[in-house]
Amino acid sequence: MRNFILPLMLCSLIIGTSCQKKSEMNLTGTDSTAVKATRLDLLRDSVYLYTKEVYLWNTLLPGYAQFNPRQYSGATEIASATNVMNGVRALQPLDRFSFVTSTAAAAGLQTGEDVDLGFLIKPASIDRAYPIDSVYWFVNYVYASSPAGKAGVQRGMMLSKINTTKLDYSNATVAVLNDIFYGATTSASFQFIKADGTALGPITLTKASYVANSVLYRTVLTSGAKKVGYVVFNQFFAEPSRKELGDVFTYFSSQGITDLVVDLRYNGGGSTGTQDTLANLIAPLSANNKTMYQYLYNETLQKNEHQLIKKSLGYGNIFSSAGNTQVFKKAGSLNLSRVFFIVTGSTASASELLINNLKPYMNVQIIGDTTYGKP
Repeated sequence: MRNFILPLMLCSLIIGTSCQKKSEMNLTGTDSTAVKATRLDLLRDSVYLYTKEVYLWNTLLPGYAQFNPRQYSGATEIASATNVMNGVRALQPLDRFSFVTSTAAAAGLQTGEDVDLGFLIKPASIDRAYPIDSVYWFVNYVYASSPAGKAGVQRGMMLSKINTTKLDYSNATVAVLNDIFYGATTSASFQFIKADGTALGPITLTKASYVANSVLYRTVLTSGAKKVGYVVFNQFFAEPSRKELGDVFTYFSSQGITDLVVDLRYNGGGSTGTQDTLANLIAPLSANNKTMYQYLYNETLQKNEHQLIKKSLGYGNIFSSAGNTQVFKKAGSLNLSRVFFIVTGSTASASELLINNLKPYMNVQIIGDTTYGKP
């Protein structure tokens, strides 16, 4: 997150700053041409110019005239900027991760603030024998303070009907779901079936603003003489997540857990600073002051040749490897020797960083599928 989102969230901020005209003048060479540049032109230029300095594979980017960021159009500013970034990513097949977002959306990735229904579903079959041809839609998780959470929707419930549409696995159902969850529709009637077969609904849910909780569930299980802490951690938001994690591990310590299971099945990552917090809570005392991870920047940054972000953001000679090494700072009173992570193909980024950081210092066990693979 730190490596990619910093330059891209600035694209919406660069409009109207003093460096824009200078950057454009350098590109066009004449005042008369510069005057013709639109807000959208400058936005597309900004995506290219910032990326040219901070992109890991920035040596692959051709010069401005050859790349021509203003050739990329879209229905909105975000769409146009995204298409510029897609043009960059096309130069490096290894890049599955760089993206463009607005400043507001980037802030939401840190705070957990969102505007939607507050739950996620996935298809699954309950058939016990082949052919498996009955597919249903089940609730993966629900955020407590969201519209769905406040209405009593819970993980494991089956979503059976939206408005008048009985859900199956047809294209018509998929179209309805895409419209309700990702389209312009803001309100709908939902019918759920609980695990005991009783119904919840029909209830009307309306997309609304809320702050997501990153800890979806916690408990302590007793297995013989062992006490096992279990936590479902859904996303690495910034300060709100750190507070939640602190509360969870204080509870685990008070219960005297001897083992820990961290469920990261739906965790696509987020704040590396929050990863630091969780790693320090899990790590044994023996890891204290040892290397957790290190940022390695491109040569432009390491050689202090980043003129644009140096001038516009004040980021000077701060990108050396020695100055960007994170060490463990043990937190909490737990001193565990092993940890279990439950993962899926959706487990990515900061989640994978957490696992990799702990492997050299304790017994790390992985349960589930191969993770996403974001280095």
